[in-house]
Amino acid sequence: MTTSVASPPAHSAAQPVLNLITVGTQRPFEKILDACGRHGITAVSPWRDHYADIGVQRAASALRERSISVSTLCRMTGFGPAEDASDWLKSIDDARRVVEEAATLGATSITLTGGGIAPLGKSIRDARQRILEGIQTILAEARAAGVLLAIEPLHPMCAADRGAISSIKLACEMAVAAGPGAKVMVDAYNTWWDPEIEASLAAAADLICGFQVSDWLVPTTDLAFDRGMMGDGVIDLPQVRRMVAAAGYDGPVEVEILSNRWAARPIDEIISTVMHRFASVC
Repeated sequence: MTTSVASPPAHSAAQPVLNLITVGTQRPFEKILDACGRHGITAVSPWRDHYADIGVQRAASALRERSISVSTLCRMTGFGPAEDASDWLKSIDDARRVVEEAATLGATSITLTGGGIAPLGKSIRDARQRILEGIQTILAEARAAGVLLAIEPLHPMCAADRGAISSIKLACEMAVAAGPGAKVMVDAYNTWWDPEIEASLAAAADLICGFQVSDWLVPTTDLAFDRGMMGDGVIDLPQVRRMVAAAGYDGPVEVEILSNRWAARPIDEIISTVMHRFASVC
């Protein structure tokens, strides 16, 4: 395992980190990085799908060649559904691979949604307990690799199949229970609805290690891939950003737009729009 400690991504306060899911997963990784360079993006957050066809070593080389750093690697998902022993071992093995890949890429953190409930299970409490146990199992290895585990609460509509952690408060409780190296990723899309968001963020203090933005469309037509470009939906993004800043977070702001409609557009149009909206709306 690579053990170099990741450095925070270089960025200016006016420049977003681009989560590469915003441009989809069908374009060649190096072409995506070239487009980022054309628009002044110096830090990205890839999903593992983005470099699956070329391998993590080549992906790391491509990033270094372009002086682009990695903020967050997406993602660690397998603990919640892993109800039997065989699935549990598979989830831990996969988590170890994610840590190794994150270290190779020089990522600061790994987003950890944990996964939903077991396919035949009915207990979200048990799924959440497995997620905590998974974090505790892998955390020492992540610390040794210099990578934070960024627990990301998802919207409650995702609790059954994608992420059983459904609030900032729950994510913070899990991070504290897990111990040093477990932090919290705040995604405005997943948390804006929460009536306890301000109090939960205020209590989070030094637990927040990342902040993501996109927008909630009305109507929303897909539970995963119909996020909106900032300014096209109903989230008061400046307000959420102020609350996150008031909680003490002053790090990078990441644009993560899971949208089949946006991903189908020309890549330069997507990134240009991201840069304009980030500056004018967020």
